[in-house]
Amino acid sequence: MARLVVERLAEVHDVEAALPERRADRRLRRRLARRDGEAEFGDEARHGVGEPQREPTQPHEERDGEDGSERELGDEAECAQIAEEVSAFQAECEKDLAAAEPIIQAAEAALNSLDKKALGELKSLASPPAGVDDVASACMVLCSPGGKIPKDLSWNACKKFMGSVDKFLNDLINFDKDNTPLNCVERVERHFLPKETFNPEIIVSKSSAAAGLCSWVINICKYFRIYEVVAPKRAKLAEANAKLDAANEKLSGIRAKVKALQDKVALLEENL
Repeated sequence: MARLVVERLAEVHDVEAALPERRADRRLRRRLARRDGEAEFGDEARHGVGEPQREPTQPHEERDGEDGSERELGDEAECAQIAEEVSAFQAECEKDLAAAEPIIQAAEAALNSLDKKALGELKSLASPPAGVDDVASACMVLCSPGGKIPKDLSWNACKKFMGSVDKFLNDLINFDKDNTPLNCVERVERHFLPKETFNPEIIVSKSSAAAGLCSWVINICKYFRIYEVVAPKRAKLAEANAKLDAANEKLSGIRAKVKALQDKVALLEENL
């Protein structure tokens, strides 16, 4: 019995001895808990906890998609503007060429009025009536290769120029009216067209073939002056069309990129 009492007293003593250490441990735990709480609060304050939340930043792909859409709209406007310019140039060229159409038809009609027999008779003349030689010389000037006008425009030179009637007529039919040398047209305008006798209605009484050639020369010169205005417009139209094609190609590329980015954004949104 005495021994049991001694053991109980020893246990009480041990518990009393451990109390200060336990109290110190509890105080330390409380201090650590307070410190952790303050740290968590500080982190929340720093990260805006308790404050109105900001909208999350959009994904990079979505921003790129929006930027691409803006570029697409800009290029759409550019293409529309170029297309409008092209349409205006096209209309202007067609209007000018429409004015030239009757002149071309008149020149073709003049050639259609020629026949081998009449041209053969013209070529066989030893001494042509006044005005007929001017018509032949004017033809010779317009048909000068590379714009190199011969010094000799005499009747004998003109007969050699006409050479084979078939070949001469074929050369006139296939004459490159869009590329008539300027110096040749100017020579005809200065030296032949102003003459009173250089008129199909006057020449026809002397030679039907010469009258047809006279009408052809007059209408080729008229066409040249119209085409002189149209040619730069055609060049500008071709340039505008090339620019439009390039802009449309660029726009197609941007549309493809925008579509790809939009598909990526849609996929990201599905996975959120």
